[in-house]
Amino acid sequence: MREAPRMVQVEDLKYKDSGSFTEDENLEKVNIPIVEDDMLKNSVKPGLEIPKNLAKPIGDDAFKVLLRETKTFIILCIDSKFRDKGEKHYRENEKSELQRKLVEKVSHSTQTMKSLKRDESTMTSPVIMVDVSTFVSNWDLYCSSLDKKPVSQMGKKSKFWSKFDKVVQPTQQEQMSKTVKLRQFKHACIITERLLASNNYSEKQTKFLRNPDAGSHDKTSKFHYDIEELWAFSCIDTANRAVTSISWNPIIEGALAVGYGTLDFHDFTGGLVCIWSLLNPCQPEQFYKFDHSVNDVKFSQDQPELLAAACHDGSIWIIHATLGTKMPIKSSCVSHIGPVWSLEWVTHDDFVTEEEVLISSGNDGRICYWNICNESACSQILHLRYGPQKQLKPSAEGTIKGNHYLSGLTLSIDPMDRNIYYVGTSHGFLAKCSMDCKSNFLDIVMAHQGPVYSVQFSPFCPNILLTCGGDWTMRLWIKGVEEPLLLIRTAMEAVMKAVWSPVHSTIIVSISGNELALWDLSQKIQYPMRVAYIAKGTVYTTVEFTNGGNNVTAGDDDGNVHVYNLQEMPFIPYHQEKFLISSLENYLKSSPKLLSKLEKMKSG
Repeated sequence: MREAPRMVQVEDLKYKDSGSFTEDENLEKVNIPIVEDDMLKNSVKPGLEIPKNLAKPIGDDAFKVLLRETKTFIILCIDSKFRDKGEKHYRENEKSELQRKLVEKVSHSTQTMKSLKRDESTMTSPVIMVDVSTFVSNWDLYCSSLDKKPVSQMGKKSKFWSKFDKVVQPTQQEQMSKTVKLRQFKHACIITERLLASNNYSEKQTKFLRNPDAGSHDKTSKFHYDIEELWAFSCIDTANRAVTSISWNPIIEGALAVGYGTLDFHDFTGGLVCIWSLLNPCQPEQFYKFDHSVNDVKFSQDQPELLAAACHDGSIWIIHATLGTKMPIKSSCVSHIGPVWSLEWVTHDDFVTEEEVLISSGNDGRICYWNICNESACSQILHLRYGPQKQLKPSAEGTIKGNHYLSGLTLSIDPMDRNIYYVGTSHGFLAKCSMDCKSNFLDIVMAHQGPVYSVQFSPFCPNILLTCGGDWTMRLWIKGVEEPLLLIRTAMEAVMKAVWSPVHSTIIVSISGNELALWDLSQKIQYPMRVAYIAKGTVYTTVEFTNGGNNVTAGDDDGNVHVYNLQEMPFIPYHQEKFLISSLENYLKSSPKLLSKLEKMKSG
């Protein structure tokens, strides 16, 4: 008979938080057999046998065995990427673990305890995605769907694609016509044209914008009054059209409005208004076509986006340059019969409101008042006529008898009194009028022996006027004096226009025939300081200084607007008004009466 296996008493040890094991008298004791022979393994419960060499004897028949948990060895560690809530879940797991230890009762026969933890999914590395856009038509989608179908199904059409057969696709020409009308397309074309034009005109544009360097002259240097032509605003649409008027925008530097018409009024060619930009001298940025010739254009001073245009049929239009629209001014109370020659914006105060209105003068002798916001407020200010009750003086041929209407060719507002305005007529008269007096003019003088084409106040001395006419002369006047201060004779051509420089009180530019003349009243006036010519057979029609005063723009009868840059000009005087008056005094030494009046104005 074989001997029964000896038993070993195993004590379950309690593990302390400090990391050591201690005996507990209340712990359950279990007898585990010691296996000495392999033959006896079958007689004991599997998993409870202990090799003899590991058992330590305590007594005769008992052994004490110490069971400990081995350290955890990390073989492989893969970091997981949790979502933003992972840390929150981890804290919840720790809290639940602590509660389980305090509340849950676990059997003491095992050391492995349940762990109620929350599962959390992991995330892989983010996938890099790129958005790519492309343009396809309905037919591209239709053809691609046919390519993916089997050959047996190529002849069949789905209900979705069958509806495209009924849609009539627009032609390429129709699509282009719609695209051209889009405002975004026009704006993109303007930017592109400006960039292309800058390749050829960048140096000249720099000269146009550059102020003259006064420090480059010394005290002994002589001024040469040079005139250099930079370029000419022209295109196919403006060819063979006369430039009738020029207006620079008062706010936007480099924006120019030009009116085109005809000088032969038997030719009923339509009119045109173009808005040019300094950044693109090759092509105007806005076109406005009219049925009749455009005689005058003027930008508003208070609302620079508004442009007024006067036509040969007597109509007046308001162009909104920002919106690209035009609208006629209609009124049942007043209208012009015949051409409208001149326009002026003026701020009028009627003791109730102060607003900017439009004043016009026409071939019918009417001076009209236009309120673009209130059509019912439009009215006729004055009808220019002379008769026996108002004889004209002075006149080389004596008084003119009869009752006639005067055609107003040019209009100018008195800068000192906005209710006073001066009108130059086709008969050579200069009439002083008031908006408060609608029966007749206040005063009238014979200014020229021919039509008066231009009337302008000096920007530095508002009591001095400059007129030019068809008698080949320019004349300077003092308000209230019937005799001109100074008479300047030009070439044997009518002086179509003469303008003051906005930066120098004694500089004047005039046009006559194909000559553009630069005058300086502080120098000799027998001859101009410099003359610029254009091709023979072409004549100048209008001229204007730029807002900066360093450039001059002049239009001709062939649709060209020439841009000239003034170089090596004299220094700008510190006291502009005194310098102008002192220059005029040198010419009036032989005329004591006029000299005394000029001195009174100087002292006043």
